[in-house]
Amino acid sequence: ADSSIDCDSPEYDLFVGNIVGLFIVYLCIPLAYLGLLYRVSDRLHTTVAGDDDDVQQKRLNEAALRLQEENDPELRPLKFLYKGYRPQYWYAISSRYHLCLRC
Repeated sequence: ADSSIDCDSPEYDLFVGNIVGLFIVYLCIPLAYLGLLYRVSDRLHTTVAGDDDDVQQKRLNEAALRLQEENDPELRPLKFLYKGYRPQYWYAISSRYHLCLRC
């Protein structure tokens, strides 16, 4: 600890206020991403018509989702948020994210 810092000075109060404000912005960015994805979440889920082990059906669903991504003007700018994840893992990832927010 540095004993030369005066915690009662106006400079220190300004510094702490800036740090708290930046920390709040840092925490709000993932929440903003969550809100943006939630708004279009109904278009990110494909309907599975068939068995879970049907590889061909999964590929068709992923291809349909990719086609929808390219044609939907609201999904295109958000593509960087979900393009690295396969559709069958989105639920697991989002549920872990919600769990982290609760802690």
